[in-house]
Amino acid sequence: MCPLKAELYMPTKPFITRCCQSKRSGMVNINGIDGAVVHWGASEYDIVDAIRMLVGVLKGNLENNKTGVK
Repeated sequence: MCPLKAELYMPTKPFITRCCQSKRSGMVNINGIDGAVVHWGASEYDIVDAIRMLVGVLKGNLENNKTGVK
């Protein structure tokens, strides 16, 4: 079950999730909610970096470069 399929996962607040496809890693927007995706094999550093990027997006310091999933 893919956490990025909007019909399966409807976030209500900012989130971080894991995905089996490394090409999907990065910032996402699902139904207007910003989140971060990390690969299942991501290191602790990669996870912390994704959280920092998400915080930056939420504070308005970074732009979400990914297309929203609807």
